[in-house]
Amino acid sequence: MATKQYRSNLDLHQPLLLPVRLDEWLPEDHLAYFVAEVVTELDLGPITRRIQSRDPRGNRPFDPAQMVALLFYGYATGRFSSRRLARACIEDVPCRVLMGSLTPHFTAIATFRREYLSELSELFGQIVQLCVRAGLIEGRDVVLDGTKIQANASRHSAMSHERMLEVEKRLTDEVEGWLKRAAEADAAEDKAEEERAAQKDTAQSEVDRRLSRRERIRAAR
Repeated sequence: MATKQYRSNLDLHQPLLLPVRLDEWLPEDHLAYFVAEVVTELDLGPITRRIQSRDPRGNRPFDPAQMVALLFYGYATGRFSSRRLARACIEDVPCRVLMGSLTPHFTAIATFRREYLSELSELFGQIVQLCVRAGLIEGRDVVLDGTKIQANASRHSAMSHERMLEVEKRLTDEVEGWLKRAAEADAAEDKAEEERAAQKDTAQSEVDRRLSRRERIRAAR
């Protein structure tokens, strides 16, 4: 009796024979694409001028448009920790798409947030307004304060002006707290990492002390 053949193409070591298009990784209407397109319509001059005023030598900075899109998408989906966003750039398809498969270190993400805090607050507000007015959030789940809400009850009905202003205000109020929550998340994780490092150093010191004592005893024998 013939055996059933599986539909499988799993070979982790098989190189891709054709170039991969990032815009084919996700559904066409995915929020990540919307965020990336909205960011292209923003004036990033306040950030780019500060970047271009620095010494051009050294490591090249990440594209500020990609970083803004990554931070907004990450915060909008409930990920405020720079470490979580850095891991998402490796493990999460939408974040990989937004960064073009670049993998910034968490310190680069945290530094970008700290350095351009006021600019990001203004840009995030603009993104929310553009998304709402363009209908990009209509009928879509967005994480606010750790809870999913739906911006509009029906994606098929036109949003009234009053409803638009209501949604804009609600989202903008939440956006203002995103950067604060991100700073708190990074501070908490930094403290936890320092405590783990201190515990590791203490444990290693104890091991070294015991090994040294053992060697002295053996030498004395």
